[in-house]
Amino acid sequence: MKLSIQLYSLRAESEKDFVGVLEYVAKLGFQGVEFAGYYGLSAEEIRAHLDRLGLVCSSTHTPAPDVFEKTEETIAINKTLGCKYVIVPWYEIPDAAAAASLAEKFLAVKEKFAENGLVLGYHNHGAEFNKENDTYLLDTLMAKTNREIVMELDTYWSAQAGVNTPQYMLDHQGILPLIHLKDGDGENLTSKRCWILQKRQELTGSLWKMMILSQTVLKMPSAVWRI
Repeated sequence: MKLSIQLYSLRAESEKDFVGVLEYVAKLGFQGVEFAGYYGLSAEEIRAHLDRLGLVCSSTHTPAPDVFEKTEETIAINKTLGCKYVIVPWYEIPDAAAAASLAEKFLAVKEKFAENGLVLGYHNHGAEFNKENDTYLLDTLMAKTNREIVMELDTYWSAQAGVNTPQYMLDHQGILPLIHLKDGDGENLTSKRCWILQKRQELTGSLWKMMILSQTVLKMPSAVWRI
């Protein structure tokens, strides 16, 4: 399993010196980065820096309009970055009908991404764990896509929603290549306690390819030291 950092966590620093941020996270020992914007650099320029620093692009957080309406451009950027997972980071899903509508949007473009070696996915917050007909909205989304897109589970938000997150992770291994970890205990982001790692004994045998730290204090990334 590899360890990546969500660059959205460093957005203020990235506005000032994006290349410096890439150099910093590489020095800290991260193996990958998850992009959430490119700060004026081309995909070619960024790829050159990744190669120079020995980093991989674990995934990109790509806004829904770019995925669904600027499909060819989005594919080209991600192929250049060497990225496999194109993740929609947020979408308003108030009910099951909205989940089904979003699923249709994913299915309409999924094959184009797949033809180019790319996999589409979705990153949750807390609202996706509201239930309708006794089913989480996130599970409705996955079911309506025939589980043909993947899930990037944000374990902080699932815990905050009251989900038994270790069991949920085990139940969704087949579509869960990426997980988000935060310095938080499911209630407080400032607790500096990456609680899911303390549950790792319950997750033995799991097959996630990448753990992605987000909202982490990089001067002393406690989640790293606890792995």
